[in-house]
Amino acid sequence: MAVKEIQSTVKLVNAGYLAITTDTTTTTTGIDTASYDLGVSFAFRAVTYTDGTYVISFEESYDNSTWTAVPSAYIIGDASSSISAVSVATDEDATFGIISAKRYLRASIASTATTTGAAISGTVALAGELKPV
Repeated sequence: MAVKEIQSTVKLVNAGYLAITTDTTTTTTGIDTASYDLGVSFAFRAVTYTDGTYVISFEESYDNSTWTAVPSAYIIGDASSSISAVSVATDEDATFGIISAKRYLRASIASTATTTGAAISGTVALAGELKPV
């Protein structure tokens, strides 16, 4: 079996380190997907967790200014995934693939039942265009 590298075609981007301590909605910065036509994947993890549930949704934009919700049919993975005591206890990341024709993507995290909260870390993998070898 041939071993292939992906370093030259995949870019990892920090989606944010979000300290969330109240019931609120927090958004990540916009991720520019220009030149990454093969796909986008988000992964989120509670770095520290005390309480609360953190429901993740996604938004898209042509201009990194006006945002609309990504339809659930274009979210690969469990669109209802969240970070909670259960996911933290089982050491599971919330991961999603996003299909969008718009240039910018961001995550929106709605927190509920928080008193001291959690720190949520996110990473985005951007897959570049196919290039001849």
